[in-house]
Amino acid sequence: MADIDTVLDGLAGIDGVRATVIAGRDGLMIQGSQHSGGKEDLDALAAISADVVRNLRTLGSDMGRSTLDQVIAEFGDGVVLLQPVGDDASLAVMAGPEGNLGRLRFIVRRRAPEIAQLLTQM
Repeated sequence: MADIDTVLDGLAGIDGVRATVIAGRDGLMIQGSQHSGGKEDLDALAAISADVVRNLRTLGSDMGRSTLDQVIAEFGDGVVLLQPVGDDASLAVMAGPEGNLGRLRFIVRRRAPEIAQLLTQM
């Protein structure tokens, strides 16, 4: 099994991906990576994405829904994909308009259990 740095660097290396970050429930960045030359504020991405995931989990629970699977926020110049990883963390992936959202969703969903497992070993 790879380590968290390797997994995040692999995600950051996907065409169109600008930044990836794992955030704790408290909004603090556990680990982050960005495409070379990236200028994204990884701490802000972690804090805001953790807050969004926490609020959507609460909404789902209050509305009697099952667990939160994935969140996609589309902007004019790209997307942010949020994926809960375990009970206490979330993965945020920021991609530009040239990214393939379907491929990115598939890869993130496939890697989420591995990231959750790696977090338990930290």
